[in-house]
Amino acid sequence: MSVGKRLNAALIIMIVLIMITVILNYISLKNIQGNMNEALDYRVEQIRSVDKIRFNVAMQGMYVRALVFDGKEESVESFKQYNELLDQEIEYLGKLVSSDTMKELMEQIIKYRDDFNYGYLDMMDAFERGDKILANGFINTKLRAANDGMFDATAQMVEHQEKELDAIKTKADDAIGFSVLVAGIALAISVLIGILVMMYIRKTIISPLNGIVNEANLIAAGDLSQQDIHVKTKDEIGQLGNAFNSMKNNLSNLIKNIQVNSEQVNAAAQELSASTEEITATTEDVTMRVNDTTERAQISAHASNESARAMEETAAGVQRIAESTQKLLGNSVDATQTAKNGGQIIYDAQQQMSIISSSTNSVNALVQKLAQQTEEINNISQLITSITDQTNLLALNAAIEAARAGEHGKGFAVVADEVRKLAEQSKSSASSIVNLTIEIKADTENVERAVSESLVSVEDGVKIISNAGDSFTTIVDAVTQMSMQIQEISATSEELSASAEQVTASVNEIAQSSTESSGNLEMIAAAVEEQTATMQQVNAVAVTLSDNAQTLQQEILQFKV
Repeated sequence: MSVGKRLNAALIIMIVLIMITVILNYISLKNIQGNMNEALDYRVEQIRSVDKIRFNVAMQGMYVRALVFDGKEESVESFKQYNELLDQEIEYLGKLVSSDTMKELMEQIIKYRDDFNYGYLDMMDAFERGDKILANGFINTKLRAANDGMFDATAQMVEHQEKELDAIKTKADDAIGFSVLVAGIALAISVLIGILVMMYIRKTIISPLNGIVNEANLIAAGDLSQQDIHVKTKDEIGQLGNAFNSMKNNLSNLIKNIQVNSEQVNAAAQELSASTEEITATTEDVTMRVNDTTERAQISAHASNESARAMEETAAGVQRIAESTQKLLGNSVDATQTAKNGGQIIYDAQQQMSIISSSTNSVNALVQKLAQQTEEINNISQLITSITDQTNLLALNAAIEAARAGEHGKGFAVVADEVRKLAEQSKSSASSIVNLTIEIKADTENVERAVSESLVSVEDGVKIISNAGDSFTTIVDAVTQMSMQIQEISATSEELSASAEQVTASVNEIAQSSTESSGNLEMIAAAVEEQTATMQQVNAVAVTLSDNAQTLQQEILQFKV
């Protein structure tokens, strides 16, 4: 697997963990919200309706007694008003109930309401006939029994709804506990995986890169004697390590070949210099003998023969120098090609390091995006905390209103207190989410720092590979210049060989004709002088070749192979 894929896989694992945590918390919050909605919009609403029914029952009972007591029209109107409100509230409550228990209690309330209405008709009939005693009897029997039955049924309804609210509270507590458990497990897993990812990145990316950087520093200092880098992976770092090893080995072989060839050039130059000095001394001696005496022609002929043999040896030496120079030229061409190949390897390594740098930059951008998303989760948690504060305030206002309602608002006060508790629990859960988000953000920052360190290491590797590429370019230029100088030396050696052959032929002719004419000695003297000048030129070339070989050796000695 490549470095970019490994970094992407690590980042995807972190993102999936965060998404799972957020989804589970979201499901828990939706469950809590559903329970709260059921408690507020369904159960509490039924309790409020039951309280209104109880209030209307009490008020209609009070006004029916007042009607019999004072017989005022206002009492009749008030009774009818509360009786109609009671019917409306019973009808509204009948639409809200859904459970079997509530339906049975609702049927009892309707039955007692009908009993009350029938008893009211009997009571009004007795009252209109002027029989208040019978009317009071109906009130104390039928009407009172009907009201008491409605009170008992509504009390059972309130008790049933309170039990349901307790069950809803238990579900909400379980959902909150589950959210806390999930958050804790997700936090532990996230921290563990984050540590494992950091250790994995350090082991598989940073450590191999540091090893390559150290080896590159040693090569930059001229040390090519170190062992090859062992990289077990086959990703970009493994390819970089193999290319680095090939580069080092090629460079080491190049330096060794140059050392051997430079030693051969230096030895050949010294041999050429010694030969030219010997030839110069011999030719000067011949010239002096020719100018001193013409009578010693035989001696001159003998000296000419010696000179011919010396020139033959010189020609053979010059021929060997030419052959060595041609061989050195071939080696220099091979060295130039090897240096160019090493430069291409450095270029490929530099391109690979650029790809690694680009992948690390992409990972760094994704980690920064993850930090921004964590910040958004924190803002959402703060919004939930604000909503719970407002819910708590509403619960407090509801409690105040219930206190104002007196005896009839006690049931609503209990509900308001339960809502306040739920709001506080929701606020606590939101605080837990905020703390979890802060810890996730801290882990994300740790991953971001690890990726930044990896990015710095990659950039250092790119710089070192670039420096190695510059060094290869310098070596290629030096080897190319040396090849040009060797070509010049080869051409000069060929000229020397040709000149030596000509001188040999001339000396043989002089040896054959020296016994016939001493006048030809002047021509020999001129030829010898020309030979002396040529040997001086050869000597100068040999000195230059020796100096160049020594300079090349000094430059090569800077490398340790």
